[in-house]
Amino acid sequence: MDYAAKRLDLLHWLRSQLIGPGHSGEFSIQGPPLNRYHQGILFPMMEGGDDMEVISEEQEDTDQGEESTYAESTQTKAGYKPPSSVGFSFCVRGDLFVFEIRCSGVRYAQEPWRDKEGRFVSATFHRVNLAGPDGESWTLQAPSTKIQNSHHRKEGILGGKAELDVLWRAKDDGWLVTVSLINSQN
Repeated sequence: MDYAAKRLDLLHWLRSQLIGPGHSGEFSIQGPPLNRYHQGILFPMMEGGDDMEVISEEQEDTDQGEESTYAESTQTKAGYKPPSSVGFSFCVRGDLFVFEIRCSGVRYAQEPWRDKEGRFVSATFHRVNLAGPDGESWTLQAPSTKIQNSHHRKEGILGGKAELDVLWRAKDDGWLVTVSLINSQN
């Protein structure tokens, strides 16, 4: 038995179950994506409002089927803001280095709740790729000078739906680099 191949199969399966199938073409799922994929989700940015404000009122206990279940699963609890960005930091030594950032993303568009006859149907979400099959990539290199203690670069990506934010901070004989991906939708 080839354990390395079996391990890779398991890793690919886990990745597809946690963050989705990637750019594997047309894809639709039954029910909200949040109920199926639990990792790698960046929610729209929330504007204004007090953190302790209750976003949605208590609903009456009525039987509205799956539509009600979906609405309840997407309600925001008081004081909770779902993540709209993700980032990581790392240190590098020297000034002569180059690295590449690759990014891809998808969104799910909800298909109509009713069929052609006007009857309610279960919620279906269709996958829409935000980048090409290979994603988008950027080549970054260390700033040419350390005269300033930090250098900042922000760029719209994925068709304007997200931003790539790169912050370079001088650190001893190198740089502390922070790379963030931000959902820029409201």
